[in-house]
Amino acid sequence: MEFNKELEIKQQNELSEKKGFARKVIFFSFIAVYALLIAYGVISMFNPNYDTAQAKLICLSGVSGLLLTIAIPLLDLLFGVKTSSFVQITIHLLGFLSLVLGEGFCLYYKISWWDTFLHFYSGLLFSIIGAGLVNAVFSKQNIKHKTLIAIIGGVLISLSIGFIWEIYEFTLDSLFGTNMQKSMPEIDGIFNGGDTTLPLIGSNDIIAEFFKSPEGYRYALMDTMEDIICCFTGTLLFIVLAAILTKFIPNIFDKSIEFTGNNIITRVKNHKAKNSD
Repeated sequence: MEFNKELEIKQQNELSEKKGFARKVIFFSFIAVYALLIAYGVISMFNPNYDTAQAKLICLSGVSGLLLTIAIPLLDLLFGVKTSSFVQITIHLLGFLSLVLGEGFCLYYKISWWDTFLHFYSGLLFSIIGAGLVNAVFSKQNIKHKTLIAIIGGVLISLSIGFIWEIYEFTLDSLFGTNMQKSMPEIDGIFNGGDTTLPLIGSNDIIAEFFKSPEGYRYALMDTMEDIICCFTGTLLFIVLAAILTKFIPNIFDKSIEFTGNNIITRVKNHKAKNSD
């Protein structure tokens, strides 16, 4: 009996070491990928045949990816917020699809449904993460309808992130002259490469004719509203899936996000107490 227990502990330790090694490989791999993305963006800025606005956006995407990659272990180190492998993989996948493939490889412009799909995916993803976060907050409290509260919290967090994302797009466009909100219509004959600090190309008659049509004066609005609607649709899918899955797996959100209590404040207090002894 004691031998079996020791064997089980040994297997758990080996599994933990493998998971730790895999996470380190993923971490440094994405650090390298986003560093290369920044380098590609910088090189593209000096290429006269490449759109300057897109080159800026690639650089910003690389920086955003680095911050996203660093944020996951940093949350654990500083605040004791531990995320499951599933949560980490889905976050890294979103970053890779949007920042590397979407911006770096310009799939946003080459595949018409790419942006729509990613906003839908983000609505579903952040609902799952939000539910796990709310569930972790109330994990040690004996309250009724905890799963329902987690689902509602996940929905609210997902919609809030979708709202904040549109502010993020507007901010980047305002500060760096990018075209994330599609205020610069990507239409042949008037599109200038996506630099919103420069005027449109084409004659005044061509520009006026375009903006005279609903496609013109609703161009940027349609992009923003499509993003919000896709995020909302992904959130609705989460509600449906959560309602079904929680019937069979009541504790489905457990351990997706955990507050371990091993944060920097606790470690400092323990260190001071140890030294004082």
